[in-house]
Amino acid sequence: MKTTAPKRFYRVPTLAAMLDCSKGHIYNMLKEGKLTRIKLSEQITVIDAAEADAWIESRRGQQAA
Repeated sequence: MKTTAPKRFYRVPTLAAMLDCSKGHIYNMLKEGKLTRIKLSEQITVIDAAEADAWIESRRGQQAA
């Protein structure tokens, strides 16, 4: 039987800490459609870790001139 790894998710404060930015910046990214919001409840928002990691990788090497 094939087993799959469970999906991972980041909460907004965790992702903000990883990126060294504010929670507000993460919420702006969600609002702009750069990341997809998953609402688990009225007060809990998560982001798919694979999606966030892919976005981070896409930004790697892109530095402001």
